[in-house]
Amino acid sequence: MSIDALAEKTQVGRATVIRFVKAIGYESFQDLKHDINEYYLSGLAYPGGQVFHEYFGTGENNILSEDYEEGVSLLRQTYQLINKKDFEKSIALILNASRVNVMGFRTSKAFSCYFAYHLEPILPNVRDLSENESLAYDRVLQCRSDEVLIILTCSTPTRTSLRIASFCHEHHIPIILLGDYLKSKIIPLATVFHPLPPMDHVRFSALPLLSMIEAFIDVLSDRNSAVTIANYNKRDSWLIKEKIWED
Repeated sequence: MSIDALAEKTQVGRATVIRFVKAIGYESFQDLKHDINEYYLSGLAYPGGQVFHEYFGTGENNILSEDYEEGVSLLRQTYQLINKKDFEKSIALILNASRVNVMGFRTSKAFSCYFAYHLEPILPNVRDLSENESLAYDRVLQCRSDEVLIILTCSTPTRTSLRIASFCHEHHIPIILLGDYLKSKIIPLATVFHPLPPMDHVRFSALPLLSMIEAFIDVLSDRNSAVTIANYNKRDSWLIKEKIWED
């Protein structure tokens, strides 16, 4: 919530909320929200947490319980690795690009398809290079320096990813990389690198990469909200009209 939304919800004035924030030792409302978020992600206070443990238990052999705790920990680590300056730089590169190319192969291919699908209503020119790994080379050769390439690598990058990244780096095509900071050989070639927690000591999880993709989608939707809303309304009305969706 914003300060105004919280003031309205609690039926007090905006100034009262600000005084309360100061009284409990915070410089700003954002600082308070940050600490609440940290507490939430720490696993100490997540919705249904007590019910979850009562139902599944907490023993060493309980895979469901371990996965749940591990997921919360990975999300917290992902959040702590975010560099806000780099994030804003990536947002600017994407919004100013003549075309946004998204790429991820093998275990990252599904993420690339998901990311590209959700970017299409937000941005005018999005292309998923992951649809066909062989044709990815042909398509990258057509890229210009005013485009941007987003590379997703949730495990060790493929040879194709590395070669394409090298080509883009040599031809001054900006690269935004989301990947494991212990494994990715693409890091030196990236214009901006968004690190994800290493997976060597845990089971593979989609949560870190997916949470970063969702963050990009949310911010880009907000920055380009008029276009996004218009495109979603147009799509939804057509799907309902054609009875693909039920109203």
